[in-house]
Amino acid sequence: MRVYSYRNPFHCDTKQFAAQEAVHEEKKEEEEEEEEEEEEGGKKEKEEQEEKEQEHERRWEEEKE
Repeated sequence: MRVYSYRNPFHCDTKQFAAQEAVHEEKKEEEEEEEEEEEEGGKKEKEEQEEKEQEHERRWEEEKE
C-alpha cells in the first residue's frame, strides 16, 4: 500500500470504489424492482376499481327497471 504525503485528488482506492459501485447498483436494482411492483399493483387496483364500477352500474340499471 502506498503512503501519500499529500492528498492526491486522482488517487482512489479501487477496492473501495468497486464496493461502493456494487452497493449503488444493488440499491438501484432494488428501487427498479419496487417501482415495477408498484406499477403492477396499480394496474391491478385500477382493474378492480373498474370491475366494481361496472358492477355498481349493473345493479343501478337493475334497480332502475
